[in-house]
Amino acid sequence: MSKGDKMKFASASNSVHKYGKMKPKYSKKIEKKKRIWEIIFYLIIVLLCAGLIYQSASTNMELNKYKMDGELVSVGNHRLLVNTTGYGDYSAVLIGDTGSYIGQWDKVKNGLSQKMKVFTYDRSGFGWSDSPQTYPNISKSVDMLRVALYRSGVPRQYILVAHGYGAILAEKYAEKYPDEVVGIVAIDSIMENDIQSPEFQKQISSKIQKYKISKIASYFGLVRLGYKSKLIYRSKGYVTKLSQEDRALYNCQRATSKYFKASISEMNNIKNYNESLQKKNALKKKYFTVVTPGRKYKDASKNSAYIEQQKKLLSMSKESQQIVVRDSGSYVQVFDPNVVVDAVNSILQEVNR
Repeated sequence: MSKGDKMKFASASNSVHKYGKMKPKYSKKIEKKKRIWEIIFYLIIVLLCAGLIYQSASTNMELNKYKMDGELVSVGNHRLLVNTTGYGDYSAVLIGDTGSYIGQWDKVKNGLSQKMKVFTYDRSGFGWSDSPQTYPNISKSVDMLRVALYRSGVPRQYILVAHGYGAILAEKYAEKYPDEVVGIVAIDSIMENDIQSPEFQKQISSKIQKYKISKIASYFGLVRLGYKSKLIYRSKGYVTKLSQEDRALYNCQRATSKYFKASISEMNNIKNYNESLQKKNALKKKYFTVVTPGRKYKDASKNSAYIEQQKKLLSMSKESQQIVVRDSGSYVQVFDPNVVVDAVNSILQEVNR
């Protein structure tokens, strides 16, 4: 072997020797990082478990502070909360929008209960009502309402007073069981023509995705913490008009996965809507009052266009009228309940002539 070859070999051997010394040091760095990630992983598991315990304990503890206002009636494989008050030969059936609080109707109930029976309820999965095995579509939801009405014992001559998505349910009820419906008061009714528009579909799809994320967060108490801290979830709109106790109960009820599952189901019913309930003369000669909020949007031109659009609903009945509430947002029953009370009483007077 030449002298040059010996030098090359020595150089190569020295490199191997140095690498052999670096390997343990490199392995220690890997092990350290691994331990850090393991600690983070177990910490996340602990926090999630704590969140699950917090959510379950807080929900039970908070709900136990409140008395259920009404009774639970069976509608098949689950129960719905129903509340009845007042007296008379006719029944006002109050049907809320998706995810709204039953207490929104309190002032309307008080205004009507001296002249007629008043029925309010929580739909499947909302409020005090049970979650169903399978969430209902529009038609099935109407059938459940009918069972709840029968079992509550209220007179079977109904004036359906409905808001938003609830107006669609009222219109479906009148289609399926026309002999039971005397009239409808539709507050800010969803418009069939709107539902299929790209803008509406985009908005409701986005809202469904947000609710899916909130549903997951609710399992670990994050939604509840958000309401308590007011950092993420804040009471707004009509909720600010509720009493402090009602607001606390509503926030407790809507901080659960049960609430989000029910809301997502109803929003999917709207998204995939394929009914034709708002066609001309659909209600024939039934009394029909369209209550339109004058300040649904922040933009004045959009409000003007919306008022004109809602006017098209009048073709559904030969006995129809539109009431525009200029200074009210969507929840007219909360912001200006006397308008709703007067609309119902007006139908009652016409019926009793």
